Amino acid sequence: MLPRTREATQADNSSLLALANICSFYGRVSQHVDRSPDFFRLSSLQGEPWSVGVVDGPSGAIIGCVAVAERKCYVNGIPRNTAYVTDLRVHPAHRRTGAADSLVRYAMRRCREMAGYDAPVLCVIAPNNKPLGNLTFLKQFAEIITYSVIPLGRHYKTPKAGLAVSPAGPNDVEEMASLWCRLAPQRQFTPEFSTESLIRWIEKAPGLSISSYWLARQSDGELAGFMGVWDQTLHKRSVVQHYTTSSKLFRVGFDVIAPLLGAGRLPGVGGVLKHLTAVHLCASEDDPLVLRSLITRAIREISGKGHSFFTIGLDATDPLSTALKGMLSVKTRTLACVGTSDGKYSGPPLGDRPLYFEIALM
Repeated sequence: MLPRTREATQADNSSLLALANICSFYGRVSQHVDRSPDFFRLSSLQGEPWSVGVVDGPSGAIIGCVAVAERKCYVNGIPRNTAYVTDLRVHPAHRRTGAADSLVRYAMRRCREMAGYDAPVLCVIAPNNKPLGNLTFLKQFAEIITYSVIPLGRHYKTPKAGLAVSPAGPNDVEEMASLWCRLAPQRQFTPEFSTESLIRWIEKAPGLSISSYWLARQSDGELAGFMGVWDQTLHKRSVVQHYTTSSKLFRVGFDVIAPLLGAGRLPGVGGVLKHLTAVHLCASEDDPLVLRSLITRAIREISGKGHSFFTIGLDATDPLSTALKGMLSVKTRTLACVGTSDGKYSGPPLGDRPLYFEIALM
């Protein structure tokens, strides 16, 4: 008999925070994500409506969780209801107990209730982690590369003449939403935004404001692209738990030259990785130099302020990836998978357009 999964409430916050601190992400730099003071802050940004399911252990403490959200997204260029499943975690001491299967069943039920039986369900999985429970019904359709770019300030040259990059203001949001709607169909699972919903999302996000966004305009004043730069330390911090031997050596060398480059030193075990993350990246795939101009301007602004890197995530096949050519970065790969609440995805192929994915919401 599988353990019971129930809907989490605010009363579960402290237990969910403890679970997040126990469940680590392993790699060259192993880390856990500290979601204090409120685990649900990030969940509430995933979509609307959203839900967190939990499994209680024998002692009453939560031993597993999963988050589900409905999203109106562009799939093959058409807006439709989709679901997103994330935060599938099980305490290391309680794995192979059926907790993961119970959580997946809860997630699929909530996907059906929110988005419908045939709605595409998106999930991302680290390549070195096997899917938990019965997530094997998911089909990989894309690979996301997260670039952790070392902020070398003016060493990165702005490549495009005649393109002006400046901070956004309240009067720019309508124009930003209009450009978003025009470019969103170019990618799979790009969320749909109106002026009002974009404003609401920004206002709800801790540490984010319209002044956190950079705009790129053509010489005639037309908006060509924009990107938010998000300091997430108010609700999400990456805490180092372990460096591999090669990463330790890299850290020693990096910390020597970091101050000369304008970057922050890497923390020791138990320290927080200080970085900024791109959000709401909006640029045409036909003009990656627009994105390059946004990134270089943002990096110039953060250089010398103690940040070790600036993270941005793109589909491995996205033409915009060329915007990062020549930038010093560490790359992390994540697999994007799709299914439905009833099982395998059998809809139209998804490989003809790159995936849009907010790594800031992982």
